[in-house]
Amino acid sequence: MSTSHHPDRRRHRRLELALPVRFSSRAPGGRGRHGQGFTTDISSGGLRFETEQAEPPQPHSDVAVYITIPRHAESRKSAVFISGNATVLRCTPLEPATRHHTGAKWAVAARFEAHSDISLPIVEDFTPGIG
Repeated sequence: MSTSHHPDRRRHRRLELALPVRFSSRAPGGRGRHGQGFTTDISSGGLRFETEQAEPPQPHSDVAVYITIPRHAESRKSAVFISGNATVLRCTPLEPATRHHTGAKWAVAARFEAHSDISLPIVEDFTPGIG
């Protein structure tokens, strides 16, 4: 729930879900970066995820995301793997690196490309208790 006094201008409904995510990215003219983390929310238009990678994806870089929807004990369905291509909008530090903790924690927001296969009905169908 947002505490902002600004109206929500999102075009897509968001689901607040912590799902395992792997990513690979390449900044324009840069080298590739790979990592993992957990989604904090996801929609048909994009996602936000957190990662503890030393070098997170940079804004304007292309990122491929691979999301796992784990199998739940009460479900007969197997785990589902969905993927999509996105563009990183912003990368915000959540925790800086310190002397005792070498990795920083980052929040990454990305917008899915038009031809992405990410679909909220698929996510909702395989995630009990939402929708």
